[in-house]
Amino acid sequence: MRFFATLEYRNHAAIDIERLHRAYALYPWAGGYSAVNFYNELERIIPRSGRPTVKAIVYSSPGYIDLALWIAAAVSTRRLVLSFVKSGEDLNRLYSDIYRGMIERTLMRVDVREREMELTARELACIHQATSDLAQLLELPRIPELRSLAPNDLALLKIMLSLYRRVRKIAKYVRKGMINL
Repeated sequence: MRFFATLEYRNHAAIDIERLHRAYALYPWAGGYSAVNFYNELERIIPRSGRPTVKAIVYSSPGYIDLALWIAAAVSTRRLVLSFVKSGEDLNRLYSDIYRGMIERTLMRVDVREREMELTARELACIHQATSDLAQLLELPRIPELRSLAPNDLALLKIMLSLYRRVRKIAKYVRKGMINL
């Protein structure tokens, strides 16, 4: 099955920035439900006219799905996935190192809203460095904007780790030649 994207300009309503800020601050990031609910909330924030739509599905072998996408979202997603594919081993190693370090510091299952005040300077430095390293390998250009949306650096790092896990799934299909970007 191959995926193709039809890039379209869509005249859509602006995203409600206040709702976006609330989405970033709403969840404790103490477990998997935060990521699921966060991405569901982001989907609800995007106006219907800005969401991808299926233009065609062909089931015959090899088959394909043609999606109509908002150009900026499609280009950003493509760049993110290709960065992931390009940085594969380094990115996987970094993710493992970050995840292991967060487990050792007991930062994975804590409520980021409660723990924020208890973080040591060393933990904050590790969190900040991990966020910067992950952003560099994923080639995320707007980390200051993301930092302004997230309630704190620990929440931002957990959001970026959840993004990594989602992009990793897409990158797997790109490497196998099942998705053309």
